[in-house]
Amino acid sequence: MRAALPLLVFIALVTAASANPYDDAVLADNPLAYWRLGDGGPTTVTDLTGNGHTGTASAGVSFGQASLLPGDASDDSVTLTSTQRVTVPGFEKFGAGATGYSVEFWVVLNEPTVAFNNLVGDGEASSDYYLMAYVSSSGRIRAHAQGAGPIHLDSLGILTVGTAYHVVTSWDQSSGMASIYIDGELDNSGLIGSGAPVNTDNPIFLGFDNREPGVGITLDEVAIYDYALSPERVAEHYAAASANPYSDAVLADNPLAYWRLGDGGPTTVTDLTGNGHTGTASAGVSFGQASLLPGDASDDSVTLTSTQRVTVPGFEKFGAGATGYSVEFWVVLNEPTVAFNNLVGDGEASSDYYLMAYVSSSGRIRAHAQGAGPIHLDSLGILTVGTAYHVVTSWDQSSGMASIYIDGELDNSGLIGSGAPVNTDNPIFLGFDNREPGVGITLDEVAIYDYALSPERVAEHFALSFVPEPDSWLMLAAGTAFLGALYRRRAR
Repeated sequence: MRAALPLLVFIALVTAASANPYDDAVLADNPLAYWRLGDGGPTTVTDLTGNGHTGTASAGVSFGQASLLPGDASDDSVTLTSTQRVTVPGFEKFGAGATGYSVEFWVVLNEPTVAFNNLVGDGEASSDYYLMAYVSSSGRIRAHAQGAGPIHLDSLGILTVGTAYHVVTSWDQSSGMASIYIDGELDNSGLIGSGAPVNTDNPIFLGFDNREPGVGITLDEVAIYDYALSPERVAEHYAAASANPYSDAVLADNPLAYWRLGDGGPTTVTDLTGNGHTGTASAGVSFGQASLLPGDASDDSVTLTSTQRVTVPGFEKFGAGATGYSVEFWVVLNEPTVAFNNLVGDGEASSDYYLMAYVSSSGRIRAHAQGAGPIHLDSLGILTVGTAYHVVTSWDQSSGMASIYIDGELDNSGLIGSGAPVNTDNPIFLGFDNREPGVGITLDEVAIYDYALSPERVAEHFALSFVPEPDSWLMLAAGTAFLGALYRRRAR
């Protein structure tokens, strides 16, 4: 059971037709149709779901344009003039089990809008439609849901000509709520009714429809769902499109502090949250080491000997609204452990700490939560010298439960108490602390949160650390290496 998530990640890396974390995320949410628009033309537009909803481009559509995904140079988009479109023959969008709809796409306006213009929708005539995502003359997104009562909701945000946007419009029948998301965030929502939808088997038009004039646009990554995507899934899709999906996912979960450790030295370590928790490295810390993220060659890690560390001045970690903690990082042990050694924590003296992630002499992770009752939980798994691991330790005050995750999976959990935490404003030490001797390690991507990350979020973070190469053979090689490493780690 513990190997299930990594095996799924491996399978996704090797077999996904798209070879990209963004479309893996889209396909995982079971769209009715998904057109990446990277076909190359001259007319066929393929549906990646396997449901066979193939589109046909009108004459002159410009295929082969640069992808609108920030982190994807491997696929293409299409550019449509005001008189061009892609048409997909009608299919049922509110069948058995349907609860609403979502329309998802990336778009650039290539010219100012002068009317209401369809971007993605099914408008056959004035009142003959079910779902449409329009743009208004002011540049606002308009979400329609025919049959739902009041039939539209406008975005608060305004699209600017020449800028790429990720847009999701949705409607949930049971609640009657429509929502508009722009670039992964909820822009507007409102009650538009829960009436029975009509015209649910119309064709889909990318570009101008049969109701309104067109506008010049570039479109990419269009998907249709038969339910309303959750805010969390919309945010995940947007994060997966990034050139740095892992760090975007971390930041999306609102850490108190996040040190990527790619600063380059010689001493300053920057907190990416904007909260100003800057760290200072001791003399000789080796910046500029290779990233520990499997899919990231763009950033760095730091290597610390047993007598080196990064120190972050004290800050409050259990303030208003806090419910516990999580400590997240990537680590390689560069030498055998011979005692209890701090990896990331706030140990000032013997009993003067709140949260600490240690490694024991046997290579087990130890999660501490001072003030919570019994003050530690040990991992079942053992870290091997020379191997990179993603580690999360957490504690939830209300339940009193501590958890340890290794490589995206729950390794161990246990009740350690729900007492009031103490020493919550101590400094943070990356590397040796003021309690125990150090050990030589390489650290990367360290984050501190004031709540316990959910198992799903931990799994998402780990999965997003794998950014596949566009070439399927490179994917296969990377996946095979990953699977081999997985089983080497499990055989302990």
